[in-house]
Amino acid sequence: MRFNVKQDVFEKLLKPVVKVASSNKTLQILTHIYFKVNEDNIEVIGSNGEYTVRVKEMVDVDETGNFLVLSDKFFQIIKSLPEGFVSIEKSEDSSIVVRSLEKDLKFVLQTIPTEEYPKQILDTIETSYNFEVSQGELKKIIKKLSKFCADSESIQAVFTGFLFDLKSSGDMNLVTTDTKRMGVYYSSYKPENDPIDIKFVVPADTLEVLEDVLLEEGPLKVGINYDEDMSVRNVVFSTPMITISSSVISGTFPNYEAVLPSVVSNYAVISRDELEEAVKRVSVIADKETNRVVFSFENDRLVVKTDNNIIGEASEVVPCRFVGTPEYIYFNYEFILDYLNVLDADEFYWGFNGYESVNKFWSDKEKSFVYVAMPLRR
Repeated sequence: MRFNVKQDVFEKLLKPVVKVASSNKTLQILTHIYFKVNEDNIEVIGSNGEYTVRVKEMVDVDETGNFLVLSDKFFQIIKSLPEGFVSIEKSEDSSIVVRSLEKDLKFVLQTIPTEEYPKQILDTIETSYNFEVSQGELKKIIKKLSKFCADSESIQAVFTGFLFDLKSSGDMNLVTTDTKRMGVYYSSYKPENDPIDIKFVVPADTLEVLEDVLLEEGPLKVGINYDEDMSVRNVVFSTPMITISSSVISGTFPNYEAVLPSVVSNYAVISRDELEEAVKRVSVIADKETNRVVFSFENDRLVVKTDNNIIGEASEVVPCRFVGTPEYIYFNYEFILDYLNVLDADEFYWGFNGYESVNKFWSDKEKSFVYVAMPLRR
């Protein structure tokens, strides 16, 4: 078995597969990646048990074959090679010889028998693709919403993923929450045949890998596989060069639409940059256990302040246009900064009905993106 490939192309090809294999925490065999070398292309497969990534690339193949190699070390070797073409060859003792065709440089890496890799991962699941979405749109959505997922220590696993809510109208809403804050992005999908009305939750880790490989334009095909009881078993995301098959998270996602305030009696229009800088400065003094900062809304200004019994206090005034009854609200400042960090608008609206009610954040420039968060109790 032997093929040649450009070093930069090979490194880019391997990155998502190695990322998946490296995240495996269960089976030792899954720390390896599987290579299928066909007549005019190579297919590389990696899995962590929860989701599987397959990438394909056209290369110059001299001899076909398969091999299984430790992902981390192989990737480190490829990254260390100089620019130019790389030769990958399987020797008679089944080791893999990696050569740079630009310099007198060679690595020999041991492999393990390909028969040891789980067959169910290698078998391609027959999937009828149900709908497609824009790669660039989904890439943007994942970047915006990933901050608002719960971490892996969450009591309920459903809060660690992205809800896909597909409606028969062609609308597709994506939602993430850690129970204290929530991001919602209103988008759309194109059905392959009939419109779809279904909800499923995809692990955030899956979409993190998907975000890395999505392009700025072009379609992404999505297929849904069902169990016998017609519940969603797994979801497959596919482009011509990469396929990601992922399990879904079981559990009931909260009714996000009921959480979103339909009307707010108080709202302010605020400069994104000015508030971000003010919060960063004032939060230097904040208690790091609570991250508590006070936001006092007045007629034409927002006072951002905090006090710390041990260190001292700080405050800064940010101009704003406020409509409603003056009020002050306690907030975890990181909840504000995380929103501002992914907002692509010069100014935004901050709305609320009471000092302990859910707060709503949105902008005219990004009407599809809405964020809500709960304040701290006084």
